[in-house]
Amino acid sequence: PHGIAGGSHDADQPVLLTTGAGAANAPACLMAVHGAAVTADEVSEMARTCILFDGLDAAAVAHARTQWKALTDAGCAAQYWAQDGGRWAMKAQK
Repeated sequence: PHGIAGGSHDADQPVLLTTGAGAANAPACLMAVHGAAVTADEVSEMARTCILFDGLDAAAVAHARTQWKALTDAGCAAQYWAQDGGRWAMKAQK
């Protein structure tokens, strides 16, 4: 089950879809897609932050690398995972 931000029961949603910051359901995990901006402050507020991107899209990969650099330069810990032979494998950690 999930809700879209702006509904009357946002705080009760286990998954809340939003395009903005400050989700009413007090999430422990932020999943950013399609190049959505993620700040170091947002990362520090979450137990886990996932930046999902299409590894076959050169522009998406370039943007994800820019995000990685900005967030790690700001002191955020980061791991890069990729599919490898049908399994997920950690490729980098900082």
